[in-house]
Amino acid sequence: MAAMAGAGEGHGHQQGQGRQQGHGHDGPEDFDWADRGDELERDGEVWLPLTRAMVTRLADEREHGGVGHVVDVGAGPGVAACVLAQVFDSAEVTVMDAAEPLLERATARAERLGLGDRVRTRPGDLNDVSDLPRADVIWASMTVHHTPDPAATIRGLGQRLRVGGVLALVEGGLPTRFWHGDLGTPGLTARLDAAVGTAIAGHRGSGSGLDVRFDEDWPALLRAAGLVDVTSRSHLLDLPAPLDDAARHYVRSHLEILLTHAGEHLSEADRAAVDRLLDPDDPEGVDRKEGLFVLSASTLHTGRRAG
Repeated sequence: MAAMAGAGEGHGHQQGQGRQQGHGHDGPEDFDWADRGDELERDGEVWLPLTRAMVTRLADEREHGGVGHVVDVGAGPGVAACVLAQVFDSAEVTVMDAAEPLLERATARAERLGLGDRVRTRPGDLNDVSDLPRADVIWASMTVHHTPDPAATIRGLGQRLRVGGVLALVEGGLPTRFWHGDLGTPGLTARLDAAVGTAIAGHRGSGSGLDVRFDEDWPALLRAAGLVDVTSRSHLLDLPAPLDDAARHYVRSHLEILLTHAGEHLSEADRAAVDRLLDPDDPEGVDRKEGLFVLSASTLHTGRRAG
């Protein structure tokens, strides 16, 4: 089942997994990011194994000198930014997000993890990166698909790289799966995916939180921005049963967001099936189902600024 777009950190996405890894929070100005902070940070922690694998591979494959400065754009509460600071352990890390309450959370998280001396926050969004500090690595996880012109955003980010610096985009992958079987409604999972796709298509060009561009050719955009050595590699998030409470909460939140944004595109029978999944007293619901798992793939696209 595909994750909903605009769902927050820990985007997930996969989407889109918008919830999973430090999502870009350049959404509606009246959205209460402070109220959602706990959930975003908790969801980001669910996706930590995948985030850490991606950042570690990024560090292992870098062959162009030391990394002195890393920028995480659309960083949310700083879950991925702290991983970047841990892996690039001699670098300063700038955490950029449009939501001040999330920047405060990022600062607090860095302090808790003993990274406060190297992690700094900076308000800003992806619509204007012209004053972004120069960096050896720029990390953008499930953020660029929210911008009105991803190609222009990537060009702008590429220009903020130092020579030899790497732009790392986490975009695309595979829909997330959570359960075996379809609760007696064959094809349910595929129809949930389709409902999400229909909802997103209906908002194209609207400027709303669902106006996203998951279907871009991300490697082509990196090359068009003048970056070289472009690569794309996918990584798995594989959380087998039994899930802990945080992962179960992630699944529940995912389904609730799906109903909010795509429920109108589901049949009555499929809505009833999702309601059953959300029923805390149903043994087949996400709070009690023994075989519940989280399985997804996210793709890391990278490009280097040539000398």
